[in-house]
Amino acid sequence: MNIATDYLGQEIKVGDLVMYPRLGYRDFGKAYVMKITPCMVFLSSDNTGTDPGDWIKQTHNQVIKI
Repeated sequence: MNIATDYLGQEIKVGDLVMYPRLGYRDFGKAYVMKITPCMVFLSSDNTGTDPGDWIKQTHNQVIKI
């Protein structure tokens, strides 16, 4: 599998804390990476990610590792 990288080219892994643009692109949110696919990153506002239905989906270049 290829290495997933964020907008700045930093490697991202499951469990990393990232920031992402919220709906409407007026502010940013913080979330934890729950799952990584070749095209998408799935995020959860808490690091347990107990409900995948509440996960946020972003492309790799729409997140920044913090």
